[in-house]
Amino acid sequence: MTEIENKDNTQKILTLSASHMVNDTFQAIIPTLAPYFVEKFAISTTLIGMGSVAQQLPSILQIVIGRIADRKNLKYWMILAPLVTSIVLSCLSIAPNYGFVILMIFISGISSAIFHSIAPVCCGKQGSNHLGRSMSIFMVGGEIGRVLGPLMVIAALSFLTMEQLPWLMVIGFAATAVFYFMLRDIPFVPTELEAGNRHIEIKDAIRKIAPVMLIICGILFTRNFLITGMSSYLTLFQTQRGINLSLASVSLSLMQIAGALGALLGGTLSDFIGRRKMLLFGYLLTPIATVLFVKSPIGLSFLFLMILGFTNISMYPILMIIVQEQFPEFRAFALGIFQTANFIFYSIDVTIMGRVSNQYGISTAYLMGAVIMLLGTPLLLLVPKNKP
Repeated sequence: MTEIENKDNTQKILTLSASHMVNDTFQAIIPTLAPYFVEKFAISTTLIGMGSVAQQLPSILQIVIGRIADRKNLKYWMILAPLVTSIVLSCLSIAPNYGFVILMIFISGISSAIFHSIAPVCCGKQGSNHLGRSMSIFMVGGEIGRVLGPLMVIAALSFLTMEQLPWLMVIGFAATAVFYFMLRDIPFVPTELEAGNRHIEIKDAIRKIAPVMLIICGILFTRNFLITGMSSYLTLFQTQRGINLSLASVSLSLMQIAGALGALLGGTLSDFIGRRKMLLFGYLLTPIATVLFVKSPIGLSFLFLMILGFTNISMYPILMIIVQEQFPEFRAFALGIFQTANFIFYSIDVTIMGRVSNQYGISTAYLMGAVIMLLGTPLLLLVPKNKP
């Protein structure tokens, strides 16, 4: 698309962001219920981490989905995916065993992979010359969803039992009906069919992607230790510190609120001051905030939790922007590789964090993540400064 962003496009970007919010609201149910699963099924911290792996495993499919999305219009898959996510994850609390929980999380991961393969590209096209702004708006929807997820569970449990949580899927049905009405006519032209673009063989695309993607992979690996630890173990860590489940869930929401602000400002500011500078800001401040969060008294620690949420989460939309800018002729395929790489390193990092947490404690795992992130700072010097 070549037209400049206008009011109509902004409305569609906001709708895509809202769809992202609904999908990730239900995804956020998973860590919120972690203490419940530990008590009900008598499982270890490592097995809780395996739930995160199951959630991310279908990201491998994003390479295939992205390749198809560059050639076919998959917008209806995008519209319906959050509905599938809401149906499956609403039923987690009635799973008969933890194996079934993992299966349900895995299914939700497939629907989420479909959504995240198509929606960012669609949103980026709507943003046109303001890619940073449009991607920030899109990503803030996901971060708000992660805020609302724990709060939705807490609110629901005030008048429902755990076994009645499947009623939450009504929200998914209602939201999908609205999204269908708002997005059914969205002009989503597959990248290869856009004027001036041509078909590119996979081997040629991979050859072009590889140099930049290797740098991105290093950044993902060193960054993801902290973000996986916070998203997977924060509620459990807070309960182990003596905080009740409700307040522990609120702390997860506070981190995500700060992350939503970071996601909104990170991409937007990077349009003006540069992608690399914004990444450097996050890489330096997040480890410091993590150490202060672990070492501070509980009351003061909430402040540092919000700071690290803001700085760490702000980096993800910037990385997505870099990928789309560097490979505009096959952006869905490039994003698919990016998302798959993110899954691989997420899985490795969350497994390591789980084992370190079991043996040495979650606080030690968090401090280890801070050190690893600092060690990854030199990688930022290799990030491309400009569009190709």
